[in-house]
Amino acid sequence: MSGNKVQIKIIFKKKRGKFTKLLEAITSRGFQLSDTSMTSSKGATLFSSFAEVTYDGTLAVEETRKSLLQIVRSM
Repeated sequence: MSGNKVQIKIIFKKKRGKFTKLLEAITSRGFQLSDTSMTSSKGATLFSSFAEVTYDGTLAVEETRKSLLQIVRSM
């Protein structure tokens, strides 16, 4: 993490619509994504991106981590 930017890497089971739900959840929480990539192989998908907080105020490292974990668990 650097300032208000964090690198995200998530591996999840390949399933129709999951990538869209992931992007919607991350952006709805006030993150702006950049340098995003997605790779699929043998039924799994790797999502990798940098996320930057776009709303006023700052999130502490632990708060950002918790927020991202909530998104992943809700999928």
